[in-house]
Amino acid sequence: MGVTVEKLTGLIAADDRFAIPHTDLREAQVAAMNERFQERRERIKLLGHRAVEANCTEIRVTEDAVPLLFPHTAYKSYPEAWLIGEKWDRMSKWLGTISSYPIAPIDASDVRDIDDWIAQLEAAGHFVSCSSGTTGKSAMLIASAEDIEWSCNDNVRAFAWGSGVQPARDRKMFGLAPVAHVPKNIAIGDAQTAAFGDPRFEAFRLPVPPTITSVMMKIDSSRPKATGSSAVSE
Repeated sequence: MGVTVEKLTGLIAADDRFAIPHTDLREAQVAAMNERFQERRERIKLLGHRAVEANCTEIRVTEDAVPLLFPHTAYKSYPEAWLIGEKWDRMSKWLGTISSYPIAPIDASDVRDIDDWIAQLEAAGHFVSCSSGTTGKSAMLIASAEDIEWSCNDNVRAFAWGSGVQPARDRKMFGLAPVAHVPKNIAIGDAQTAAFGDPRFEAFRLPVPPTITSVMMKIDSSRPKATGSSAVSE
């Protein structure tokens, strides 16, 4: 992590982190964006491609970053035939085009479905969260161990700030809704329980099977898709 990015993200532990005026942060944010851009433009193929298209070599103001942003379709740009045909080696290679970390080939001999593939990647330090595919195709968002750690830390601190409930490990924890069983959700749930839950009591989890990625995809594929026109019933 670069010096500027580290300085900015370090504010997560500041007592006044939600009271800092945006004007005081703007310069630091732009500097951090440029630092990260320079670090990653050669490591993320799609980012390098968009930089060339936008003729962008440096982020000087916030607006310079806009042409570099990925469209939502970037995270579902894999050929659907690879997913249906269980071409996990090709899916892993595609995933590497939107990741700043190299993804080494995995042993797909024991991979039976997308859940096994995600588990293999997680074991290698690549945490993939998939959408259900409401638009017709599942988006895949990849995170590093550092990303997961940041999300957990931020989630606990933000909830404590917004609710006034301090992470004193003095609460009984209840999970009353099904949650998508993806790495980030699982990690954040564990972090919340560790921060707020009273260790004398086991956290209650809704007694239903985990909503794993393959199940989400099957459920969504059975729904009628939007057609682009709408009707209002009387």
